[in-house]
Amino acid sequence: MTIFRYQKLTQIEFERKIFYDKENLIYLGLAYSITVLLWWVFKKYYPFPNVIFDSYYYLNATASNALVNAWPIGYSWFVSFIGRFSHSPNLFVTVQYFLLNTSLLIFFFSLKYLFNLPKWISFILFIFLFFNPIYIYTSNLILSDALFTTLSILWISNIIWIVNYPRYWMIITHAVLILMVFMVRYNALYYPMVGTISFLLIKKDYLYKLIGIFLQFFFIGAFIFFTIHKNKSTFGVNQFSSFGGWKLANDALYMYKHVYKKKEDVLPPKFLPLEAHVKRYFDEKIDSVDLFTPDPTSGSYYMYIYPSPLLTYRDSVFGYVGSPLDIQTFSKLGPLYQEYGSRLVIKNPIAFSEYFIWPNIQRYFISPPEVYTDSYNPFTIRMDSLGLATRKWFNLKSISAKYSAINFRNTIFMNYPILNIIIHMMFSLTYISLMVMTGFSGIGGQLRKSIFIIGVLWIFDFGFNIIAAAVVLRYQIFITVIEFSFAIIFLGRIINNKKSQSTPLNI
Repeated sequence: MTIFRYQKLTQIEFERKIFYDKENLIYLGLAYSITVLLWWVFKKYYPFPNVIFDSYYYLNATASNALVNAWPIGYSWFVSFIGRFSHSPNLFVTVQYFLLNTSLLIFFFSLKYLFNLPKWISFILFIFLFFNPIYIYTSNLILSDALFTTLSILWISNIIWIVNYPRYWMIITHAVLILMVFMVRYNALYYPMVGTISFLLIKKDYLYKLIGIFLQFFFIGAFIFFTIHKNKSTFGVNQFSSFGGWKLANDALYMYKHVYKKKEDVLPPKFLPLEAHVKRYFDEKIDSVDLFTPDPTSGSYYMYIYPSPLLTYRDSVFGYVGSPLDIQTFSKLGPLYQEYGSRLVIKNPIAFSEYFIWPNIQRYFISPPEVYTDSYNPFTIRMDSLGLATRKWFNLKSISAKYSAINFRNTIFMNYPILNIIIHMMFSLTYISLMVMTGFSGIGGQLRKSIFIIGVLWIFDFGFNIIAAAVVLRYQIFITVIEFSFAIIFLGRIINNKKSQSTPLNI
């Protein structure tokens, strides 16, 4: 059977093919039956949601009806929205899981019909999307990962439809989805670039392209302006993300400890007190921390672990505040740390590449499982003031699970970094092989654009992740969905091409 034959469908035809085609009704019924069954079994062994350090800050922002937070505010608003109906913790994580599976189902059917997938590819793809344990365990976390993945899957599905079958209403859904996913996690900062390239590639009138490109930037720009304004009125600081400033300074220190003695840089006076703390720390302490060092922060050591100079400098300015992340002082120092971290990186680009980017590239391909193999924190609720809002919001007294269930979870995810690198390599090799075998000219116009956009998405995701923050497994969920799905599609095309020695495809 030929694959990569473009299906020119109207939206009504697409819906009919889902709800009136026997094979698709089976897939639809199986997807939701499996979702219900797996979740029911899962909750018997993990009766409570999993909560970690970040979770408490999301829920503190929810409980206080905050308009800005150190983390993106969108997830806290999502928790608040579900809370209008119920504060049941199990209802909340159930909503997360069913939303994620619904987005995967939309993605599955979009690929199945637009790319006219053979049955064997559809079956393998279905198994990967709906029997993958990482989606279940991720949905049970009070973290933004499940919602971010859900919205990202919906966004890329919308992009694929725009590239293949553009309609004006898709411009609206595209802009709204980009806004929503950006509000949940700032990793979506590169999504408008992928969207812009997609709009430029399609055969559509200039007005369509112009509106599509403008609207996405307008929505995100409006949210950025809103956030800066609220940060100013709430914390007295004119900035978009205080977390970004601390994170950049943190990343720079992984590098700076290797070069701070090699040459003297004339710093502006505002950096001198902070620089003194940094140099004193590295002079006095034997610091062997790097991106491969196992620690509770998994790549954010200098943000949260005393006696980090970022924390001791904060205490010298505001007095000891008792918490590694005090929102007020965290926000006030964000701009200074942003400038300081930027200066260190700009002045030492080669060292930063050696000591941060190169290790992070390795983490990208073999990502630490982090929270998925933490046997303590996700199953122990804090009883101090930081955990108060979480305990009250969900009426939680315990989030424990049986040792056998925790051990089973660890056994599964200890092997996931290997699976991750296999998926990364599958995608890279099949993409390159397909291009070598057929070239872009050997694939019809519309599908050629889709494949190009997926390649652009991967490049942006890879570049953003290795520069922005230390990569962990849960940051990889969205891109591995895309990679595996297209790797298996590419593999089918390669096998088909070898069997038939077919001529270049035309649409």
